[in-house]
Amino acid sequence: MKNPFDTPERAAYRETIAKFVAAEIKPHVDAWDEAGAIPWEIH
Repeated sequence: MKNPFDTPERAAYRETIAKFVAAEIKPHVDAWDEAGAIPWEIH
């Protein structure tokens, strides 16, 4: 059975979020881990 919530719009949204995370968050994870804090803006 197909998920009624799995729409093309939601798929595009998930792709946009994945690209954002890869470009803006992942490059900083190690530094944040070493600092022991994640910037408040990420929460």
